Amino acid sequence: MDSPDAEDRSGLEIRIRRILVALDTSAHSRRALGVAAQLARVLEAELEGLFVEEDAWHRLGTFGSVRLVRPYTGSVGTVESEGLRRELESVARRLARLLEETGTRLEVKWRFRVERGRAERVILGAAGEVDLVTVGRTGLSPGRTGRVGRTARALVKDSKTPLLLLHEGAELGRRIVLLYDGSAGAEQGLALAARLARKRECPLEVVVPRAPGPEAERLVDRLRERLQGPEAEGADIHLVSRLGATDLGRIVGARGDALLVASRSSPLFSGAQLAPTLSALRSPLLLL
Repeated sequence: MDSPDAEDRSGLEIRIRRILVALDTSAHSRRALGVAAQLARVLEAELEGLFVEEDAWHRLGTFGSVRLVRPYTGSVGTVESEGLRRELESVARRLARLLEETGTRLEVKWRFRVERGRAERVILGAAGEVDLVTVGRTGLSPGRTGRVGRTARALVKDSKTPLLLLHEGAELGRRIVLLYDGSAGAEQGLALAARLARKRECPLEVVVPRAPGPEAERLVDRLRERLQGPEAEGADIHLVSRLGATDLGRIVGARGDALLVASRSSPLFSGAQLAPTLSALRSPLLLL
């Protein structure tokens, strides 16, 4: 357990007690569940699985029967409206069972719920009830490999809840890398990154964009003041003069073995820079 003194010293500790993970039938979703469960165990948080039944699926059921093309196999079949309802119930049961197995294995408290609506709207609404949301970077739509899904885009732009965004095949990582620019979000990120590094006993690296004049040195001095305890002893600080999407991707690494912690206020995660930044990253991204 963290000592009260360590947490009081920062005054910026983000309390993560409930972690929401959006579930579907994809292999990517199962991997996201595993990563979210690992993080829940580290932070002693409760894991909440959410399966969204898209409104479009239910509208299909009103036609009596529909022809269904499965996106991953290409197989074509006819599904009656009653069969569609049973299929959705079966999917929900399988996802609940997977969540239960994962939570039991990692000794994490869990709960599961099903909601109906448009995925990004439902998840955005649910985000306000939890402390962290976990989603895959891409959606289920075929041909979207490497692109940012609509749910991920909506959460980055419209939600203030911390977001764990996962590239396909990503693991939680064996390093913690923090993007630190002195903003309020970066200060919160520092407190959380240091805590994760301490609890997971893994290296902490900090990337600091070099500002004009003496500001960069003041930023590094403030950073060293904030870093207290064992995690500060081995922390590597990278002071970089240029930091674009490609530069950040190179620093974090192509192996996907790091968890990147960053603030939404960074220009790299807003506007036109968002898509190139996410494309350059192969590691989990924790946005605050």
